[in-house]
Amino acid sequence: MTHHKFLIIAILVFITVGGLSFFFKTNSYFKKDNLFVEKSLKNSDNKVAVSNNLIEQTERFIIDKKEAATSKDLSLKEIKVLFLGDVMMDRYIRKQGERFGYDFYFSCATPTFQKYDFVVANLESTVTNYPSVSYDKTLLDYNNFRFTVDPVALMAIKNAGISVVGVDNNHIYDHGKDGVDLTRQNILASGLNYFGDPIDSNYYNLRLEKNGIAFNLVSFNEFFGSVDKTLKNIEKAKNTENLQNNIAATDNDTINDEPIIIFSHWGDEYVSTPDRVKNWAHVFIDNGADLIIGMHPHVVQEIETYQNKFIAYSLGNFLFDQYFSPEVQKGGAVEMILNKDGIMSIRFLDVSLDSERRPCIVE
Repeated sequence: MTHHKFLIIAILVFITVGGLSFFFKTNSYFKKDNLFVEKSLKNSDNKVAVSNNLIEQTERFIIDKKEAATSKDLSLKEIKVLFLGDVMMDRYIRKQGERFGYDFYFSCATPTFQKYDFVVANLESTVTNYPSVSYDKTLLDYNNFRFTVDPVALMAIKNAGISVVGVDNNHIYDHGKDGVDLTRQNILASGLNYFGDPIDSNYYNLRLEKNGIAFNLVSFNEFFGSVDKTLKNIEKAKNTENLQNNIAATDNDTINDEPIIIFSHWGDEYVSTPDRVKNWAHVFIDNGADLIIGMHPHVVQEIETYQNKFIAYSLGNFLFDQYFSPEVQKGGAVEMILNKDGIMSIRFLDVSLDSERRPCIVE
């Protein structure tokens, strides 16, 4: 009898250990450029430590030129801009949005958006009338990572207060060239500002102006673009005569002194910033960029000042159906305040999911 008890206990232990091993191994797979790579639990723990440390360090990287400004400078008009990370509204978010409406997802952040003149987000999908192919797919199904958003979702984005979307990312070709064309048509029809089009150069750079204060958005896409392409577009942003699809410059000024912001889709997912990305960021600043906003890794990465210019290597997720770790359930946002003299201040803000999985900005 005793022998049988020991045998049963041994079998139960074997099943339990084997099951836990399978569970952890399955949950340690992450998508990287449509491939899967296995991450060890040790690496995952390291990432937690890095991420927590980053949040603690953000305050020391705030750039604030207002302190050095004269009272006359402070009387100048200014505009406020907020930059967000990845917004993806397919898969589970689309499923719930079709049932309950998409406005719900932005209800926590909307009061914050209303404080800004422009809110800029990375739209991590195409926008078509096609049915979702990622709906209810398993983790290892290729279609699980092919995104398209119902055009109805764009109205929720706009009504929430997001005014500008960039699309230069690794999902823009998820439905081929036709998907890109439909995305352009649907976004323009919605009234949202749009930039980063990989096909139509008229919609690659974007110049935005309010109260006589302007700035320029230029894309970089590691996966479908090139450093040279972005450098050429930085030069275009410096030259009024080469602007396409942008608001005409006010007065008789050129835009040479208007801030240039690089909206970058780059890096490796779920890890810290690789050296190649840091090198590209420095090259862009050396060639005229004033601020760099990065995304794609789905987690908040390092922030840096280089040549007194601010670099946020990854803002992580803003709205995304990733809930498998604390790191993907929080993100960052960057506030920029500028006047006619240029960028006056930059501030990093935390983004977290509330109990209903709505993104909320911690001010």
